Amino acid sequence: MSWDAIGALAELVGAAAVVATLAFLVVQMRQNTRALDENSLQSRVSVLDRNYQDLARWREMLIRDDAIAQLWIRGCKGEDLSTSEAERFVHLANELIFGLWRGFEGAKSVGDEGYIEQIRSISAVFASHPTLRGRIEIFAKDALFADFAREALSAVGERPPDEATGAGLYERMRSVGSS
Repeated sequence: MSWDAIGALAELVGAAAVVATLAFLVVQMRQNTRALDENSLQSRVSVLDRNYQDLARWREMLIRDDAIAQLWIRGCKGEDLSTSEAERFVHLANELIFGLWRGFEGAKSVGDEGYIEQIRSISAVFASHPTLRGRIEIFAKDALFADFAREALSAVGERPPDEATGAGLYERMRSVGSS
């Protein structure tokens, strides 16, 4: 066998190795893409589940403790509250706002526009209440909460004028939760 034949054979073997390597890389890329898609879905479900659990704990507090539920209803209806009741109402409102903010940020992190819109709608109902709107405006001053607060407050402006007030918050809140 001549050196030319050996060189040609080596080139053929090298070309075959390159083709095999490319085929292997294509298969690896497809497997990696599938794994990333699966991990992304799992992350998305995990983030949204955590956010749902946050809000579920808040609702559970109202369900389990009638005094807290009555305080929340009275505060949402704008009834007069004692100083300690007003303080409790503000803490309940803060906890709700934190939960909505975590939901908003979680939905943003996974790119779930539908969930972002749900959080935005629910937040608009709460932001239409004078006390809760004031709490959201306080949160808006903190850069961490600014995007969420801006979305909640702008959503109020998109509501019909009769819905952009604190009147009937409890009834609207119930209708949003049941739809």
